[in-house]
Amino acid sequence: MEKIFFEEFPDKTDNQFYKQGSSPELLNKLLELLESSHATAIYVSFYLFNNWYIYQKLTELAKRGVKVHVVSIPLEGYDGSKSKHLVGFAGGSKSNKPHSKKSLAEIIYADYCSKQHKNFMFYVFPHVYVRSKRMRRFSRGSLPYSLHVKSMLIVEKSSFTTVLSSSNFAVRDLRKFDYLYIRKTNKNQSSKEFYTQLINHSIPLKEFDENENYEFNYPIRKTECVLGDKSIFSAPFFFDSNSRIESLLIAKLKSAKELIVICAQHLAAYQYRYQIEGESVNKKGILFEALKNNRAKKVFISQTYSMQGVSLPDVRKPANTKQFQAFAGAVQNNAESAYRVNSNIHSKFLIIDDDVFLSSANFTPTQFIYLPEVKIGRFDYDKTKSYYGTHSEIAHFEQTNNKEIREALLAHCRFIEKHPSTHIVKNIGK
Repeated sequence: MEKIFFEEFPDKTDNQFYKQGSSPELLNKLLELLESSHATAIYVSFYLFNNWYIYQKLTELAKRGVKVHVVSIPLEGYDGSKSKHLVGFAGGSKSNKPHSKKSLAEIIYADYCSKQHKNFMFYVFPHVYVRSKRMRRFSRGSLPYSLHVKSMLIVEKSSFTTVLSSSNFAVRDLRKFDYLYIRKTNKNQSSKEFYTQLINHSIPLKEFDENENYEFNYPIRKTECVLGDKSIFSAPFFFDSNSRIESLLIAKLKSAKELIVICAQHLAAYQYRYQIEGESVNKKGILFEALKNNRAKKVFISQTYSMQGVSLPDVRKPANTKQFQAFAGAVQNNAESAYRVNSNIHSKFLIIDDDVFLSSANFTPTQFIYLPEVKIGRFDYDKTKSYYGTHSEIAHFEQTNNKEIREALLAHCRFIEKHPSTHIVKNIGK
């Protein structure tokens, strides 16, 4: 059984901050799934865990005897700026006081720590990833945390339900175009191994010391990653997992014959370079290989865009403008390519002929670089800080060739194309 649901809205933007979080319609589907399951255990890995509705439902299930395991990031990694009042999605009163993402997470973390929970274990995964001493001061926390998944594994007596969403379900995030994917099967070895390793590398919230600098030197025990299942994970504890996922996607892109669709909030994995063990590595990423394919029609969809002489209102520029413009120029020169830009894009997926890859990650160089050992004596932005660790972003991919899922994603693409805030940068054949 496979299902997919979408967060879509007809207006150009939805500027409300909802008590239900960034995807109120998907939240209802997720809560319905949790309530209707016959779970014996539920494993949750959320980049941001500040949605009271999800926390409340998991707490209820734990009281009924379900073993609940939640992994998120330390409070230090939440954005504490720009507090805003919240409103109910279906109406209702405005919140009594304004909130930030961090203040909302603090309520949940404090509530959990103040109580005894028989079946509810809450962990934090404090690993951060960085590969250059020249990186700028990060906007949230000391350094970027590697946990970038929005996933669940629901364990029942004779089945496993995998849940993957592009949505953070975060309160104080604006509403975006997102999806919720659900797959029920009788086995899922790769997800079980992922959660085993993730929990083994995490710290129980009640034992976590915010004053410790875990992020600057956090030990990781590496093992081999599993690529055989439909659930695929990159993580610092899965050796070379990010690079292997990139190789898998590139092999698929090279063999595509009819259609390639690449959609994400950020697209940047075109051509890039990095250092490993003192050697410079030049890579041609998935965007380059997609454009190199001269058989398939190609459609690119993102939230960001930059091109000399092109001005798009309400569109964010990519972090590396020069590299992105090389990619955008290649799209313009490719007759079989189209590009759509919409500031509401948050869905992340690839369609390669009959294959679909759903993802929690953006398609940027960061996602596809695995560096087992990074040593930084001191940072340019702060000479007092050093770093030793593994560069790897945690991401969850789901691979499927289900026709209904593929058609639903193509319908999602058509919705985006016709949306009033979409910029049609280029059409195929023009």
